[in-house]
Amino acid sequence: MSVHVTSPTLEEVRAIAQKGSYRRVPVKREIYADAFTTVEVLRALREESNHVFLLESAEADQRWGRYSFLGFDPSMEIT
Repeated sequence: MSVHVTSPTLEEVRAIAQKGSYRRVPVKREIYADAFTTVEVLRALREESNHVFLLESAEADQRWGRYSFLGFDPSMEIT
């Protein structure tokens, strides 16, 4: 059974929004690698937005990265 952890919770986001200090609140969700591949998730995000991104970590002399960060609808793009 895969456990998906979303942080902050919806209640925490609402509390942050009520304070009015921030215009955006980053939200993350951990998805274990045995459930989906990075490319599958990237394709799913692409269905939601034309602006998706993928950042992957890498260690010297290693074939695989350790972490993948995916996102969509960024507030700014640098090209």
